[in-house]
Amino acid sequence: MALFYTVPQAHCVVIERFGKYSRVQREGLRFKLPFIEEIKKLDDWGEQVNKRGYLLELTEQQTDTPTRQSHTKDNVAVNANASVYWRIIDPRKALYEIDSLPRAVSDIALNALRSNVGTMKLDEVLAERQSLNERIASELSDTARKWGIQFTRVEIQEIQTSEDTSRAMRQQMDAERKRRAIVAEAEGSAEAELRLADAHKQAVVMRAEGLAQ
Repeated sequence: MALFYTVPQAHCVVIERFGKYSRVQREGLRFKLPFIEEIKKLDDWGEQVNKRGYLLELTEQQTDTPTRQSHTKDNVAVNANASVYWRIIDPRKALYEIDSLPRAVSDIALNALRSNVGTMKLDEVLAERQSLNERIASELSDTARKWGIQFTRVEIQEIQTSEDTSRAMRQQMDAERKRRAIVAEAEGSAEAELRLADAHKQAVVMRAEGLAQ
């Protein structure tokens, strides 16, 4: 690579001298000393956060975890995945504190998702998705500081259950709707009887008052 080069906006490169970390170079016209300095390569990072094999992107990134099976507190198997939004704030830590940052981000987010699902019942997982997102993001914050990154948010994309579980949930929902309908009908009948009794009472009072007059 040439001695002089341009680092684009919102990117940086890391310079090594004799194989050791030397400095971070941000946007603008930059240079490196011949023979004794080299730009840190990102060959094992894939395409995420990596441009041309040596440019680190500093903008927010999105990592989608693969779908994995987890078990809830009430022992129901669910398949879940999530999208993790993050960005590099310390390039030195991002390169030297973890072997391959993009892969590690996906792995740690998936592990946090599975462990948190395991502390909740199925009804809670389905009803409190936003709360689950926040718990996962909070759990990742300590690791993020060690790796020189910041997790901006976590969003669970999909939660699937087995066909047997889905069928049981539908039956439960149908039973709950029927129960509510029966309760509503009983309450309506009781209210109608009360109104009828009240009307009859008022009629009796009015008739008595008429006879008294």
